[in-house]
Amino acid sequence: MPLEGVIAKAVKSLYEGGFEISRPYANERSSINIVARSGDRLILIKALNDTNELRSCCVAEIKKASYALRGSPLVVSEKDGPHEIDKEAAYEKRGLYVVHPEALRDYFEGRRHYVYYRGGRFYVKIDGKKLREIRERIGLSLGGLASLLGVTRKAVYEYEKGEIDATVDVASKLYDVFSRYVGEEEALQAFKPIDILDKTLSIEDKERWIDERSSRSRLQEEVALKLARLGFSIFKFKEAPFNIIARRNGEGGRTLLILTLEALSDKFKEELEVLRGVAEVAKVKRLVVTRKVSRENGVISAKELDDMSSPEELIEVASSG
Repeated sequence: MPLEGVIAKAVKSLYEGGFEISRPYANERSSINIVARSGDRLILIKALNDTNELRSCCVAEIKKASYALRGSPLVVSEKDGPHEIDKEAAYEKRGLYVVHPEALRDYFEGRRHYVYYRGGRFYVKIDGKKLREIRERIGLSLGGLASLLGVTRKAVYEYEKGEIDATVDVASKLYDVFSRYVGEEEALQAFKPIDILDKTLSIEDKERWIDERSSRSRLQEEVALKLARLGFSIFKFKEAPFNIIARRNGEGGRTLLILTLEALSDKFKEELEVLRGVAEVAKVKRLVVTRKVSRENGVISAKELDDMSSPEELIEVASSG
């Protein structure tokens, strides 16, 4: 299915889930295609025709943007190579969760995924504490439960310690065993649901993203340097609907989405509309910086920026989403 079709299905699920959605950006190379918000929950979504198209640069950018905007990164796709993505499972790719666009509806309605796919196999996360509690209550030893599940005693021990997850086959057997003793509802408590919007980012990534050296243009580098001198933390992007996220922490801190353009081309209006939509949903300010003076609202020249001496001046000039 073309990318537009995947985006349309994701948008439908988000709308039905009560989300406010930015104007979809149907650009295959963009690291972010949709930004959505419901209350305090902000989601940044990358849409793909096939999970095998997920590039490392897109992964880094959507994680970085999610960190800077305090949101959650997510990938939606319908295909994993030649296979259709299972709507009941979350797929792990490059440290991100990937789900079928229609599976979003189930998630927003409170139905959680228990199965995830990684490295060619399906797994289920075990709640080790609950597993041990039920096992001991029904009088099964480690070895006794292992025998019923067809695994080693060591495997059951590792399930209870939270050191490994169970394959779907083993999890199914465990559910059947516990259901006979404590009923289906409590048996399900031995498994941990997967929160597809909960991906913990490493400290190494967070430190690497701030004041990162790579830029896609000279103007982007000049603007980033000026903003850093004004006291902003800088996050730079090559393939997002913006080039820079500038964040000022502390009391009264502000976050700005910035698009740097050497010149205002024919595509400017479209780029501005996409930027405006993302800023509105993310509840941050936006600014376009270009080489020449412009009378467009929310657009300033590089010279005007260079003449600013305080972050407050910049924040006042920037347009609210």
